[in-house]
Amino acid sequence: MGTSLHQEQDDMDQEIRALQFKFGIVDLHKSPLRIRSLTDGNVRCSLSLCERLFVVNLNDCSLVTDTTLQMIAARPQFLSVVHLHRCYRLTDEGVEMLTRCPHIISLDISECSSVTVKGVQYIASGLPRLSSVNLKNIQVTDMGVKALADKCKLLEVIIIASTHVTDIGVWFLIDLPAITTLDISCNSAVTDNGLKKLAGGSSPIRILDLKFCQKLTDDSMKIIAE
Repeated sequence: MGTSLHQEQDDMDQEIRALQFKFGIVDLHKSPLRIRSLTDGNVRCSLSLCERLFVVNLNDCSLVTDTTLQMIAARPQFLSVVHLHRCYRLTDEGVEMLTRCPHIISLDISECSSVTVKGVQYIASGLPRLSSVNLKNIQVTDMGVKALADKCKLLEVIIIASTHVTDIGVWFLIDLPAITTLDISCNSAVTDNGLKKLAGGSSPIRILDLKFCQKLTDDSMKIIAE
């Protein structure tokens, strides 16, 4: 009985994956293979099954390299969502390849520890349609935030938690016209001064995550409440 149920589940998973490929979705994060053993070769096989490519989710595929991004960038026409959380081997050069896909609106490169502010600047220059970007725990500085604020005016969600951002970086965001969600948690250099100026800006922020910003005081809570 247990074997039969297991086989039925496997058959269902295969049907779902076939449908995903048909509709241009490569989601290896939910692959029946062990996520952390997936390589560029596995991605190549999956991409070959998609006539059109709309969504790529490679979260936790820690063995994939810039070669994967090169393959993805060769399919730019329809690609709009790319999630690469904890793809540790990706570099700034790989991220630059993604800028060949100008229709990307959602990008997650959180915890891609080899990506630096240079990669963020590539993103800002090449992906002006971005509405959501997750840069948690990568080497983002204030200048990277400035590049995003200057060139990605459609951003609604910005996650820059656990980075090197200071009050200056926060100030660059004060007039972004579409931003509704900002996560600056776990940034030890953000202070009450940064929050005060942010609160005085015109950005329509509704969700603000400040967890573990050690230099913030009760004054920040008062500023936000006002």
